[in-house]
Parts: sequence; structure tokens; C-alpha cells
Amino acid sequence: MFRGLLDLINVLMLWGFAYVVSIMILIVAIVHLTNENNNHQHRIIEINEPIKTKEEVCLRFDGCPIVNNVCVDCVVLEDFHTN
Repeated sequence: MFRGLLDLINVLMLWGFAYVVSIMILIVAIVHLTNENNNHQHRIIEINEPIKTKEEVCLRFDGCPIVNNVCVDCVVLEDFHTN
């Protein structure tokens, strides 16, 4: 009777050891994979090209007269923006 009980305890201890070791291996693998992904260097390239925009501005309060779909008194302003 004691022999069977000791065998059962040995099997349970061996199973528990294998279970704990497998969990530890999974934890080490997850930590390794997350650290491996963080070691990559990322390059950020900034492109500072000016963007030229044209805008028609009416300088009159009463509005500009439009002839043939063209504003007669509007002034074209060119503006340069950099990103």
C-alpha cells in the first residue's frame, strides 16, 4: 500500500516539475521575443520641401466683379509652407 502511494507521489512530483519547467520556458521565450522586437532601429526621415499654394483674395468689401468666370480685382497670393 505504501509502495503504491509513494509511486503516485513520485509521478505527481515529476508531472509538477515538468509543468513548472514548461511554464518557465514559455516565459523566457516570450521575454526574448519581446526584447528582440524592441532592438530594431527605426529611421525617421523628415522631408522639408516647401509647399507652394496659390490663393485668390478679394480686397474689396463689396466683392469682386466676375467676368467670364474670372475675378477681375482679386489678388493672387503665393504662400510657401514647410512641413
